[in-house]
Amino acid sequence: QMTFRSPTDVIEIMKGIYKTWVEENVISFEDALLEKKYVEFANLYREYRDGILLYDLTNIEVWNKAEKDQDGLNSFYKSNKGKNNYGDLNKNREAIIKDYQNYLEREWINTLMKKYPVKINESLLAEFEKKYDTRLNYTISTKKDDPNLNKNTKSNINKDQQNPKAPPIVIVSGIEFVDNGNKILDADEKSQINFIITNKGKGMAYNLIAQIQDKNSSPGIMFSRELEIGNVAAGQELKFSVPISSSMELKTAKTEFEIIIKESNGFDADPFQISLMTQAFKTPKLTVSDYKYTSNEDGKIKLGQPVTLNIVIQNIGQGEAKDINVSFENPENVFPTNEVSFKINSLHPNDSKSINYEFFTNKRYVGNDIAIKVSLTESFNKFGEVKSLVVSLEKHVTKTQKINIDSEYDKQVQIEKASLTSDVDKNIPYTGVVDENKFALIIGNEDYKSFQQGISTEMNVEFANNDATVFKEYCLKTIGVPENNITFILNGTAGKISQAINKINGIISATNGKAKIIVYYAGHGLPDEKTKEPYLIPVDVSGNDISSAIKLSFLYSKLTEFPSKQITIFLDACFSGGGRDAGLISARGVKVVPKSDLIKGNIVVFTACSGDEFSLPWKDKYHGMFTYFLLKKLQETNGDILYSELSTSLKDKIGLESVRANNKKQNPQVLLGIETTEVWGKFKLK
Repeated sequence: QMTFRSPTDVIEIMKGIYKTWVEENVISFEDALLEKKYVEFANLYREYRDGILLYDLTNIEVWNKAEKDQDGLNSFYKSNKGKNNYGDLNKNREAIIKDYQNYLEREWINTLMKKYPVKINESLLAEFEKKYDTRLNYTISTKKDDPNLNKNTKSNINKDQQNPKAPPIVIVSGIEFVDNGNKILDADEKSQINFIITNKGKGMAYNLIAQIQDKNSSPGIMFSRELEIGNVAAGQELKFSVPISSSMELKTAKTEFEIIIKESNGFDADPFQISLMTQAFKTPKLTVSDYKYTSNEDGKIKLGQPVTLNIVIQNIGQGEAKDINVSFENPENVFPTNEVSFKINSLHPNDSKSINYEFFTNKRYVGNDIAIKVSLTESFNKFGEVKSLVVSLEKHVTKTQKINIDSEYDKQVQIEKASLTSDVDKNIPYTGVVDENKFALIIGNEDYKSFQQGISTEMNVEFANNDATVFKEYCLKTIGVPENNITFILNGTAGKISQAINKINGIISATNGKAKIIVYYAGHGLPDEKTKEPYLIPVDVSGNDISSAIKLSFLYSKLTEFPSKQITIFLDACFSGGGRDAGLISARGVKVVPKSDLIKGNIVVFTACSGDEFSLPWKDKYHGMFTYFLLKKLQETNGDILYSELSTSLKDKIGLESVRANNKKQNPQVLLGIETTEVWGKFKLK
């Protein structure tokens, strides 16, 4: 039902309807005349239509029939298994079905030819050959009693053409074996022997066929013993291929093929032989070589909060794994945020690939642990595994990192277990030391993008959360800091960091000079452009306005306001405006050498770099370069090392490895308070 405001509305609507009617009818009229007006279109349309019709008919008569006709397939297999080296039907089903399809196609064509005889206009053909100075090879398959898969023996329609009018000379050249690239026939591989047939004589070579023989009768090799080539005119050159495939039964050995090209009138080519190395099946073996649960919620797994399971899939077998599927299965009341299934095309031996799977729980989840089941399958569906990966609720884990691990395939494959963690993250020394007067403030600022608009993930400090998390473990197990004495912050805002500094200040005041303070920071640092004073940058502070950032001098003053026994600071940050991937200051396009003021008190500061250098990551170790070598030395010495020795080790190791890994200089420094100038070298963490 329509409501019109005026007659003008009706007129306009009717005009629109009439215009649409005219356009539709004109298009329909032109569409009906397309084939009459445009001959090329008519031919193309007819070609497409006939092609689709032929495809549908072939699908009915050949392809689908070969797969569904089990009785016919069994009969074909029994008749040809000895001649074509088929082996077991179930193991080589795909290749045998393909051969059966070719047989059905040939039989169907023969039936059609009997029902619809083909006649050649000889005079028109002769005129064509004379005009274009060529001779056509027109042969039609008529034989019905072909027991072999690819034996398409043809006979010419013109029987008198079988009598030679001049001798052909059939030459074979350009012989090559084409496979997956290693020039070895591997188990479960499709390959071919290619060669060129040339008729260098003056007469037609009639009804050429290729006869193939495996002189070693190797088990697991499949091929047709006889293949039709057809006629080859004088001066004509023809490229031809002999398909060779192998099954899982193939053995490691050497085999030799002999191929003879025969001509119906006896003008055969000289036979040739080709030797091949064969290689037995190498089994792949898929495994979850490492996994890690990560969370954005202060590094803890909590109900209702998103969690990421990062796993490394590795092929620890000696064969290539193909068509890999990785699927995840959740317990009740656990839900995926995205996909639960992932595809990997292939993994060569020792190759690995990491996958991130994200999920969350509801508030009804019952239990102290979450177990995610991971299933690995590949093309053979028997060289994978099913594994249950468990994490405890409220357990401290690292902040989410997405890591892709690349490895190389070598002929002599040495399997090295892929891992999401570094060597310093494992086998952390447990010394049994517990010192109630030791206190630690540990900060890892990695994720700046989530707290600020308009910046990219490159602005994040890669591995900073992992740096802080693992350093905390060394404090607990090796250095002897009680867990209650550790203030641990991941992705600290300005408010959180300020509160933590004030808390440490209060602890120093309350312990009457007995406190041994350790401060660790991994994250961005920046200098003030005007004053060049260095700042620690919380995750919610922009590089364009650092007024809310933490002055390094503020941290020093709070730590030294009251007497303490020892204060040690580790800064895996730079203050030139750079960063591990991209500094926050990069948006301003400047680089500043930070001011270095005199430090009061009994402070020893280990910094990751000096002057205008950058604090860089070591991607292979999933840590900052500075933090990795700091942890490595603590691991090697059980924490029992003098500061002077630690300083020398850091300078030597980082100075060299930074150039190797990042092609940039990084020289760590030690800054000393007035009271520690003469004695700092004898200090220890433990």
